[in-house]
Amino acid sequence: DEWKRHTNLSYNDEVVVDQLLNEISTNIMQGNDSPSSSVKVSVLARSYEQVDSLCSMIESSSGGTHTVDEIVVDFLEIDGIRAAVSRIREVNDVRVVVASPRIIKPGEEGIWRTLLRTEPDGIMIRSTGLLHRLTQLGGAGQQVTIQSSEGDETIQVAIPELIGDFSLNA
Repeated sequence: DEWKRHTNLSYNDEVVVDQLLNEISTNIMQGNDSPSSSVKVSVLARSYEQVDSLCSMIESSSGGTHTVDEIVVDFLEIDGIRAAVSRIREVNDVRVVVASPRIIKPGEEGIWRTLLRTEPDGIMIRSTGLLHRLTQLGGAGQQVTIQSSEGDETIQVAIPELIGDFSLNA
């Protein structure tokens, strides 16, 4: 509020995102042989509301003018990630990447199972411990057996693409 008061700016986030995506789409469509034709747009969402708004925007875009290739689900808490992944799956041709926590606290060592249960297209790896664990299990593409979310049966899931972020530089 302080910033808005001093700059006299007011805008709707959805309008800004819509304008940016239109601009990116226009630039990509102008030159199919240029390096920009390989541009991929990845949007990070920090809440279910943001995921839902992005999905609604993509679904309502006419003629494919919006270009969102991937949504990264980066929630503060693990709760709600499964619902966000399900919502994104309703949108065709959009990849789902789930961001892991940067810090895994004592008692959370099994968080890799929770992340795999969501069956994302990729996991953004932010800790060397998680990277070590998933590569020990065989890395991307490897099938692993884990307990279902209900805990009454086991399920087979594939380890998705593992994507490092700047947190691994520590």
